[in-house]
Amino acid sequence: MNETTSKPSNRLWLAVAGVFTVIFLFNTGLVGEWGRWYSDWPPLRWQTEALLKGSLAIANTPTEIWEDQVWYNGGAEQVWGLGVPLWRLPFEFLAHITGQSAFPDRLAFGVALFLIAYWTLKLFLRLPDRLEPNEILVALCHPVRLPVVLALLLFPPILNTCRFHFAVYDEVEVYTYFAAIALFLGIVSFSRNPSATKLRYLALVAGVAPLVRPTLGGYAVVTLIFLLYLSWKARLRLWHLPVAVGLFSLGGVLLYLTNAQRFGSGLEFGHQINLNGFPVWYFTRFYSPYEHEAWGSAARELFGSLFCVTNLNGFDHLKPDFFWGQSETPRWRQFYMTTYGFSFLVLVLAGWAVPVWKKLFRATPTSTTDSKPVPSIGTPQKATCTLLIQSASVPNPPCRAEASSEGGSPTHSQPASEAEMAAVWSFLSAIPLVVFYLHAPSISSRYVLDFAPAFAVDMVALLLFIEARFATQLKSNGTFSKTVLSSAVLWLGWQVLTVENSNVIRSRPISAEELAKFMAHTWPPAPVFPSSYGLGTNAPTQPMIPFNTAGWDRRNGDLETVASLFISDPEFVELHLAPLAGSDAKRVDYSKVQAKIGLESLAIKSVVSSPEGKIVTFDAPKRDVYRKGIQVVFIAYVDKQMPVTKESPLRMLKVAWKQPTGEGDSHAKVAKAAKAQQTALK
Repeated sequence: MNETTSKPSNRLWLAVAGVFTVIFLFNTGLVGEWGRWYSDWPPLRWQTEALLKGSLAIANTPTEIWEDQVWYNGGAEQVWGLGVPLWRLPFEFLAHITGQSAFPDRLAFGVALFLIAYWTLKLFLRLPDRLEPNEILVALCHPVRLPVVLALLLFPPILNTCRFHFAVYDEVEVYTYFAAIALFLGIVSFSRNPSATKLRYLALVAGVAPLVRPTLGGYAVVTLIFLLYLSWKARLRLWHLPVAVGLFSLGGVLLYLTNAQRFGSGLEFGHQINLNGFPVWYFTRFYSPYEHEAWGSAARELFGSLFCVTNLNGFDHLKPDFFWGQSETPRWRQFYMTTYGFSFLVLVLAGWAVPVWKKLFRATPTSTTDSKPVPSIGTPQKATCTLLIQSASVPNPPCRAEASSEGGSPTHSQPASEAEMAAVWSFLSAIPLVVFYLHAPSISSRYVLDFAPAFAVDMVALLLFIEARFATQLKSNGTFSKTVLSSAVLWLGWQVLTVENSNVIRSRPISAEELAKFMAHTWPPAPVFPSSYGLGTNAPTQPMIPFNTAGWDRRNGDLETVASLFISDPEFVELHLAPLAGSDAKRVDYSKVQAKIGLESLAIKSVVSSPEGKIVTFDAPKRDVYRKGIQVVFIAYVDKQMPVTKESPLRMLKVAWKQPTGEGDSHAKVAKAAKAQQTALK
């Protein structure tokens, strides 16, 4: 297949991609009607606006924080990556310089979809030399190539996500899918026409891909491996390879530095310190029993999460035994939409077996058509031929000269077919995801979408193998061709129509007026913090500061397993605790109380008896960034021997973090009492 196309065919693919994009946006509901093309979930827009102002933090007061965001170093941060806001950045800049208040979020996604659609059409649908209407229709309805295009652009779980769940959580997953597909398309393009310029560009793009979502890291590394291998096979000059690795590494360095700036560690993506609720913040901050799950049981649950979920649990995150293979070990689980089923499993396994099928059927001719033999390339005058010719059912494209300015040299050997390449790329890309999700503390409908690019490309591998293996039948037997095409289309349609969906996380397109009204909302400034909170005292709580004192009922002191509090300039953290009414005071182990500020676990300094129960005092955090300014402290009761429940056996009567001005040194009195008790014990 020759990647080069004429200008008329390019215009045709641009038109088809444009029509496809418009139909997609309106039929999925991403654009409700003309003018309603803004998202009602603003965090990514806030991030783009912050980048335009030269800042990473999306807000500088805790009153502006939203669920699942992070408060760190005096600013609010979102945890859905910088990739999508960076993609939107030029569009938003264009809107600002032309006097518009905002660029439509859904149209920015539409541009990305349009580019992917155009590239997919150009790579996989071949046009005849003469663009006659009937011949164009035949080319568009190719029994294998059309399903290839549909599998990539309308992969059912991704299409269903766009139809039902395009809140910020799922929007980033959809961007992640198409970013991974772009990496695969880059590999296909490079394999057909390798050049040093293309190598450098694709390596750089692969390197920055994890900015969209860190799970793209596996796809990016596998893509780089393929680029280096294909470059070596194409005999590009060796010095291009370390240059490509260096460009790829720039993305990792950028990701590391921005993570360190936004979350306090280059390896932290915000999910250990964001504000959400039980049980996820218990599992991600203090104790995740699933991290110790036996490998066999973990593998069974991952298999069930991917292919056996038919019942949905919505917000019942600790619901037991609702899908086959689910472990009894507690884990944050949220399935609100079915994704893959048994038929996916069959197709995925068949696709990954393509290299085996190729070996089994290598001796059998795949076609008796007029395909010309691959020309041998052994002299400098011969140029690099389009790779992977053996998988095509049309005559081989002519060789064309590779520009010497690119540093390339003639290809002397032909690599594996596109079917094999797709199967191997898919399989290798899935391995890091399997390793990560085997013991991850959370699993969800949207998280298993991380496998979608691997599965979609794997189905492409199977389709390309069918095209190569049954080239004669596809060309000469109309019934066979129609059966292949109709089966693929019907299967895709069935997967879309039979999806189960609980609509727990919704998003709707809004108008510019609605967006402007929301963005014009003014948030109250940060309050002046006291030195302690007590029962019934005045603390800055909702709606002033969301999640302040969450998990602590300040009417009666009941403390949940995890609670979050906003404090300022902590010198220590002192908890006045008592047993929950009706519980056995002797069974309460106060040493199991833990506290964290950011990523730092605070050390227990003392446990002192009090008339009500115990006073547990923690040392101040060691890192300066956690000592100064407004901080979030997480308090938890961690009993690894007991079932994970939302309720703890404790009441909290007071929490203090610094000595109040003008008052006696109450903290010193507690410390003195602790020392006296230790002396008495000795």
